Amino acid sequence: MRDLNHWTGTGRMVADAEMTYTATGQALTKFSVCVNKSRKVNDVWTDFPSFFDVSCWGKLAELAAWLKKGERIMLEGRPEQQRWETKEGKKRSAVMFTAEHIEKLGFIEKGTSVQSPTDEQPTDSPY
Repeated sequence: MRDLNHWTGTGRMVADAEMTYTATGQALTKFSVCVNKSRKVNDVWTDFPSFFDVSCWGKLAELAAWLKKGERIMLEGRPEQQRWETKEGKKRSAVMFTAEHIEKLGFIEKGTSVQSPTDEQPTDSPY
């Protein structure tokens, strides 16, 4: 049986995207995104960032090559765990993403914060 292997999320570009071409001429763009999880620590909201490497291929790679550091993006894709051993014999692993869809959400200006929506519904809401 095949498992569902799909992730959708938002994050911020850590650096400008970098595009190259394979030996067969296929476009490949790689970049990293920061995804923040916030939680309260001693009554103060604190960010806990995770960094993920992303790659995309073909036409999407050519479009993604224009992504710049600081842009917020939404991406859909497949996570894959990569495993390797260092020259010193230490085992390492990382989760890498292959993007299948990317949307630019804009920039977050330095010094501004994004507020999380509350769980409260407006009183005139039909829900």
